[in-house]
Amino acid sequence: MPKSFTIKNILLEDDCDNGDTSKQKSSGQKGEEKSVFHRPFLPVPPPQIALPPPPPVPPIFQQPLFATPFVQPQIETVNGGYGIKNPLLQCSRSSLAELGEQQGDSFVCRVCRKIFPLQRLLNRHLKCHSDVKRYLCTFCVKGFNDTFDLKRHTRTHTGVRPYKCDHCDKAFTQRCSLESHNKKVHGINLSFAYKQRRDKVYVCEECGHSTRKPEIHYEHVKSAHPQASVLIRSLQKNSALLAR
Repeated sequence: MPKSFTIKNILLEDDCDNGDTSKQKSSGQKGEEKSVFHRPFLPVPPPQIALPPPPPVPPIFQQPLFATPFVQPQIETVNGGYGIKNPLLQCSRSSLAELGEQQGDSFVCRVCRKIFPLQRLLNRHLKCHSDVKRYLCTFCVKGFNDTFDLKRHTRTHTGVRPYKCDHCDKAFTQRCSLESHNKKVHGINLSFAYKQRRDKVYVCEECGHSTRKPEIHYEHVKSAHPQASVLIRSLQKNSALLAR
């Protein structure tokens, strides 16, 4: 090893040992410089300060926030269990009543100034001005004011398309989409009059089975889906009628 890397003496100096260091500096010894290693600095812990006790809690904050315990509202399902009634609907009804007024024999909406001959028609119209929808989808919590719109929307989640085209493999969630498809794609114009009622189609929202006969629809739900909420609600309704 080269001579320059050799260390003859290693001195561990104390911070208070000033006498020895002065002697080493005054000595005129010739030779290699002595390597000096200082002791590492040790931090001094902060002094312990006695904190004053916390102030007493005022009596107003010692009482419970609510005098009565919170009662969770009961959730009512609709549309075969795929939708629920909005629990906030009861809070918004009072505010909706202020949006209408009676002028003579008519009822007027204060928002858009539409006139209705009956109070119930005005009440139904006022729902479109409210941000609180009556029914909520259990898949995406989207709100609707009509169960028909909720059912049509739910089929986009479940994949149920009961209205099938007889000329191709297309299927749709609602009848009007099928009629529009037949007219645009296949050139078939239906001969229904304006607002003429079509034959009712009974659709199973669990699997998409559809029929025009209610007894076949009931037997299908009873055998294939015995736990369906539609069947349970129908049995409860029939038992209530028999109990009268």
